[in-house]
Amino acid sequence: MSTAAAVRELTVEQALQKHRVRLRGVVTFFDPVISSRFVQDESAGIYLHGTATPTNLVPGDLIEVVGVTSPGEYAPIVVPERVTMIGKAPLPTAKPVSYERLATGREDSQFVEISGSVRSIQFRTAAQHYQLEVVTSGGRVAVYCKELPVSQPQSLIDCTVRVRGVVSTQFNRKRQLFSVRLMVPRPDYLIVDQPARADPFSSPARPIGSLLQFSPHEPVSSRIKIAGEVTYFEPGQKAYLQEGDQGVEVRTRSEELFQPGDQVEAAGYVGQGVYTPVLQDAVFRRLPGQPSIRPKTLTAKEVLKGQHDCLLIRVSGRVLDQALVGPDRYLILEDGQIIFHAYQRQRSPREVFAPLPIGSRLAVVGICRIDPGAWH
Repeated sequence: MSTAAAVRELTVEQALQKHRVRLRGVVTFFDPVISSRFVQDESAGIYLHGTATPTNLVPGDLIEVVGVTSPGEYAPIVVPERVTMIGKAPLPTAKPVSYERLATGREDSQFVEISGSVRSIQFRTAAQHYQLEVVTSGGRVAVYCKELPVSQPQSLIDCTVRVRGVVSTQFNRKRQLFSVRLMVPRPDYLIVDQPARADPFSSPARPIGSLLQFSPHEPVSSRIKIAGEVTYFEPGQKAYLQEGDQGVEVRTRSEELFQPGDQVEAAGYVGQGVYTPVLQDAVFRRLPGQPSIRPKTLTAKEVLKGQHDCLLIRVSGRVLDQALVGPDRYLILEDGQIIFHAYQRQRSPREVFAPLPIGSRLAVVGICRIDPGAWH
């Protein structure tokens, strides 16, 4: 077999027969630390697996690969027996693809281009590369870069970019796709088409209660700012902010530590939550001020009116059951004829939850979350 496209056409059973392969192509991405070795000829791209591949290859190397076919764990691949360096060659022209096509897995190992907005960026120490989350018109794509075209990585957040790279698939033991990522071979293959606003906190704060309310002039996918008091915080996961009698869940990768009562601004992107809007991919800035939010005392029946989602409340109930899930505690409580759940997160490894007597009555203070259930 002499082309990557011919190998890709094989069934699992055919690839298992270890057909002889000799193909010539250009290295499109290479990083043995994360086992990423891709080459593309004039017909298609293919993954190389095995220790016979030299460890010093770089994108743009023109090589000849002699080896055998294998079904791989998702798509057919080549197991090299010998790799010969021939020279240098330009990388192939990246094919523009939609998120929907990426999600099918058909572009596995191919050199493609996507467009979108950078929402977050982190440096992965173990693999020594940057991971960006790029939001396209169809969904999120993880993008991996060894180097960036800018000196300040965080300056890429909110930029509109074009990304050229190799599609790397993630799959389960049943050869089923569950995620795709893009491996960028060079920093100049991350192209900034529209820079971000210099200061994400420069715009006026939006009232929390106005998020995702109807407006015929609402801009699409723009970063907005809100302000409020922290009522709950999980580093690197989420926070809840409250402004008067309005609250919101804020999803973030920030590891900065906040305490209930801290006053902050949050800049991020509005998205649909389970019941009320959420602010996604947020960054924070501290503000001066003292705690002012107090939990509102409610009955379970009042909570079910749906007006207090994401707010700090106090509800009393009788303990029906309890369970420890890992280090955290879940309670099943009853108030009148209404049964509700309470979740208590362990604050430190030294904190141990003592069992609560079944039938005892207690008050819980926390963030109200409404589960709307099935559509009616």
